[in-house]
Amino acid sequence: MSKKIASAVMNCTKDQPQSIIDSAIKVKNGLYDNIGLFVMPTVDEIEFETQLEEASTAQGEVKGGGKSATISRDTKCYALFNSLGKLILYVNGLYKGDKEKLAASGFPLSSDPTPHSIPTAPVIKLVANGKTPHSARILLAKITSPLNTKKDNYTYAVQMAVTNNELMVFNTVLQTKNQFKLNILDLTRGQEVTFRIARSNSKGQSDWSNPYSFIPQ
Repeated sequence: MSKKIASAVMNCTKDQPQSIIDSAIKVKNGLYDNIGLFVMPTVDEIEFETQLEEASTAQGEVKGGGKSATISRDTKCYALFNSLGKLILYVNGLYKGDKEKLAASGFPLSSDPTPHSIPTAPVIKLVANGKTPHSARILLAKITSPLNTKKDNYTYAVQMAVTNNELMVFNTVLQTKNQFKLNILDLTRGQEVTFRIARSNSKGQSDWSNPYSFIPQ
């Protein structure tokens, strides 16, 4: 029988701007204000506070601000959501199972069953234009688990490179948890890019998926 281990979780999704802001406030008060408890978080404190301030300001400007204000708010909240994703990987990577420190981080806690193995590589089913200009929507094949096993929690890392036949340098553009529909923003129209994705659990990270090229419109 697999034992349960305490881990930090996200209590918001990329489509919940106010929840993203509320979660970021709790993490700021926990992760950054507990001096000496957490060593060198993977997102700089000033950068995180700036993202939080910009997202909060943009949220306040949405009402009566029209479509441009909504797009601006969504973009800023998306950047903040990505930073929360990086921080939850940091917290779980160093302190998974340590309930005291996990609670102090500002993230909610859950007790998940320890997985038995490293996950297999994800499969990209489709990449299409997103709902906002110059964005991409990535659809992943859903996981089929063996019978009589509990669901694992997975973290997904999306890397992107500008398509080049000689050299492609991949950089991480998104980290998120337990989602099969991923949105990538701020692409350049007409510039072909290539995506690859890996998923991880507490046992480790999978291989990278097969690359998938896409030209945003």
